[in-house]
Amino acid sequence: MNTLKQNKPYDLKTATSFVIANMVGTGVFVSLAYQVAAVPSAFAVLMLWLIGGFGSLCGALSYVALARLLPRSGGEYHYLTQIYGKPFGFMAGFITIVVGFAAPVAGVSIAFAKYAQDFLPPYPTLIAVIAILIIAFIHIYDVKKGGGFHFGSTLVKILLIIAFIIAAFIWGTPQELSFAPRPQDMELMLSAPFAVSFVYVIYSYTGWNASVYILDEVQDPERNIPISILFGTIFVTALYLLLNYTFLYVTPMNDLVNLADKEKVSQLAATSAFGVEGGKVVGLVIAIGLIAALSSMIVTGSRVAKVIAEDYPKLAWMGQTNEKGAPLMALSVVSGLAVLFVLTATFEWVITYASLIISIFGTFTILGLFVLKYKQPNIQFPFGGRLFLIFPTIFILINSWIIVYVISSQPIVALVSAATFGVGFLLYLVLGKQQ
Repeated sequence: MNTLKQNKPYDLKTATSFVIANMVGTGVFVSLAYQVAAVPSAFAVLMLWLIGGFGSLCGALSYVALARLLPRSGGEYHYLTQIYGKPFGFMAGFITIVVGFAAPVAGVSIAFAKYAQDFLPPYPTLIAVIAILIIAFIHIYDVKKGGGFHFGSTLVKILLIIAFIIAAFIWGTPQELSFAPRPQDMELMLSAPFAVSFVYVIYSYTGWNASVYILDEVQDPERNIPISILFGTIFVTALYLLLNYTFLYVTPMNDLVNLADKEKVSQLAATSAFGVEGGKVVGLVIAIGLIAALSSMIVTGSRVAKVIAEDYPKLAWMGQTNEKGAPLMALSVVSGLAVLFVLTATFEWVITYASLIISIFGTFTILGLFVLKYKQPNIQFPFGGRLFLIFPTIFILINSWIIVYVISSQPIVALVSAATFGVGFLLYLVLGKQQ
C-alpha cells in the first residue's frame, strides 16, 4: 500500500480516460430505442441528453468540492461515511460495489456480446463472462500496465466513435425529421414518459465521478482530479449530443420504435447508413469500444472494495494486493459479482435498478455539501462562495425528479432496491460494528 502511494500509477490522461470510459459505456448505444418509443420527438430526445449533461456537470462540480474537502479514494463510500456516519457509509459502499459497478459491468459485457455476435461463436452469455475475466486479469497482472491498456482502449473507442459519426454524415441518408421545437414538446418534456426515459440518460452519464474512486493512485490529485472530472464530463456531453443526433439523422423513427432487440440500436443506425454488412462491421467497432468501459468500471469498483477493506478488519482479506500493487481480491469480488449478474439478470432490468440506486446515493452524497457547510461554516468551496451551492441544488432537484418517477412507475424495482438497502445494513451489523 505504501509503495503504491509513493509511486502513483495514474497520470492526468489516464485519470481522464477512466472518467470518459466509465461514462461512454452501453447507455448511449442502447438508450435511443427505449426513448423514442416513449418520447416521439427528436427535439425532446436531444433535450433529454442536454439536460442530462448539464445535471452531470453540476454533479461533477460538486464532486470536485467533495474531493478537495475529503480527499481519499472510495467515492460515495468515503464521503457518506465522513458526512453521515459509518452505518450509512458502509451500506453505500456495499451497494456501490454491487449495483454501481458489478451490475453495469454485467450490462456492458452483455452489450459487448450482442454487438460482437456476428464475429464470435453464438454463445453470448459465455462471451460476456470471458470478456469480464480477461479484463480483470489484465488489471490484476500489473496496475501501471493496466492503466496503459485502459488509456489505449479509451483512445481507440473515442476515435472509432468519431469515425462512425463522420462516416454516417458522409454516406448516410438523411431522414425527414425536424429537430426544431414544436408547441407540444414542452408538454411532452413535463410528462411521466419523459422522466422515465431520463433513467437511461442518468445511466448513460454515470461515471463522471470515476477518478475520485482512484484518487489515492492519481498523481497530483489536487490538480488532476478536478481537471479529469470536468473535462471528461464536458467532452462526453458533446459526444452524446452529436452521437444521438447522428442516430436520428440516419435512422427512420419507426424503425427505432419497432426495433425488437433494443440493445442494438447503434447497429440499426449503422445498417441504415452503410447497409447490412456495414452494420455488422460497426457492431464490431462498438463492441471493441465497450472494452474500455469494462476496464474502467472493474478498476474503479475494485478500489471501493479495497478502501472498505482498509477500514473494516473482518473484510481485510478483500484488500490484499499482489506484488505489482493490484488489489487482487477486490478485483476478483467485483468481477465475480458481475458474472453473477450476467447469468441471472436482463439488461433493461439492470439499467433501471442500477440507475435508481445510483441516483439515490448521488443525491445524498451531494446533499452532504450542505451538511458540511452547516457543521463547518468556514469551509471553502472551489469558487463562488455560497453561490457555489447552486450547482449541487440543481443536481439534487434533477435526481429527485427521477427518483420519484422511477419509484412510482417501477414499484418492483423500488422494492428490490429497498431490500438491497436492508441487506447492506444487515451486513454492517455483522461485519462493521465490531471493527
